[in-house]
Amino acid sequence: MPCPTGGYPSTSPETQRVNLIWTTFPAYTWMGKGLGTMVDVLPLGAGDLSAFFGLPAGIYPPGPVLTRLLLEQCGLLQPDFHPVLEHVDYQLFLAWEGQQPLGRIAAFVDTRYPDPAVGFFGLFEVHRHREAAGTLLRAAADWLWGRGKTVMLGPLHWTTNEKVGALIEGFDQLPEPSLPFNPPYYRELLEGAGLSKEIDLLAYRWDLSGGDTDKVARVAQRARRRLPGLAIRRLNQEDIATIAGAVVAVFNSCLKGTWGFVPLTERELTAFLRKLTAAGGIGLLAGTSTGPSGISLSVPSGPGVFSPAGSIPAFRLAVFGVIPEYWNRGLGAVLIQETLAVYQKTGCRRVEFSLVAENNTLMNRMVALSGAAVTRRCRVYRLALDRG
Repeated sequence: MPCPTGGYPSTSPETQRVNLIWTTFPAYTWMGKGLGTMVDVLPLGAGDLSAFFGLPAGIYPPGPVLTRLLLEQCGLLQPDFHPVLEHVDYQLFLAWEGQQPLGRIAAFVDTRYPDPAVGFFGLFEVHRHREAAGTLLRAAADWLWGRGKTVMLGPLHWTTNEKVGALIEGFDQLPEPSLPFNPPYYRELLEGAGLSKEIDLLAYRWDLSGGDTDKVARVAQRARRRLPGLAIRRLNQEDIATIAGAVVAVFNSCLKGTWGFVPLTERELTAFLRKLTAAGGIGLLAGTSTGPSGISLSVPSGPGVFSPAGSIPAFRLAVFGVIPEYWNRGLGAVLIQETLAVYQKTGCRRVEFSLVAENNTLMNRMVALSGAAVTRRCRVYRLALDRG
């Protein structure tokens, strides 16, 4: 049976599981009564949180995808779990048709975002209902306009350092932790409401069993001879308290100037590293004679919700970069080589490198050294705000 986006010809078990997700999807899609129905979009009131957080259960079919989406909501409004809320102000909205919730959205401002004209929307989930989607987006836009914002970007979760964009290509791939995963019709609803492309973010699939690493090895070998004091350190739980300050400094230096950059706080980075190491992730810190100079942070993507117990582990390279002083000096190749060595020790054969902004020329060029291919694309949308 074909899925709503036309189906995928691959017969691999992994792709068949994804196709099953989307072939069952229409049965769980609330169609409403058409565009003539009355949709009310209201700020959350007392008792509405259960409807807000329970909404995905009416959109996605029962199964592992829904389970992961629901689990990712745990602690979403609690600063102890999400330290980013210490610098984010938000308003939640629900769209209703009578007593039936049709969709949800969060409008929010991040006081650490460099451009004061920009506000955001996120936590966006909606049934296939154009009026509900459009009214939710207008409510978010009006709230941001009232706080002096003239541009709305989204969807994302609280900050550009977390889940960013709407999935528009790659529905034949299984969801990865902390990456967007949504019904294919979201693109239609967002663009139909007048939003346009801000930027695309790319995910690369790296097949370690058949990938060509000779180019990386040659560049790394030359760099090792030229970089004094070069050392690569693997992070563990015991390191976090003492090393977090150095890691966050490297992170902010590496990513400054890239699209959507928001400086990470030490508390946010500490929370992320604790989750990463507890889950069996891989954190590497590169140092040279001048101090900490690069980072590589990999999140486990299997075995897990979508992979059978005992399956070969896989990872998503979620954060990777070197400080500007070492651009074009081969440190990135050394860090990739060391990351690959750790992957190989685990038996890992597949890595996803994501998400990379399409205009990040240096990083896309570095990924191209490995022969990795783009497998999914997420889009951030933009809406200019005005009184009209």
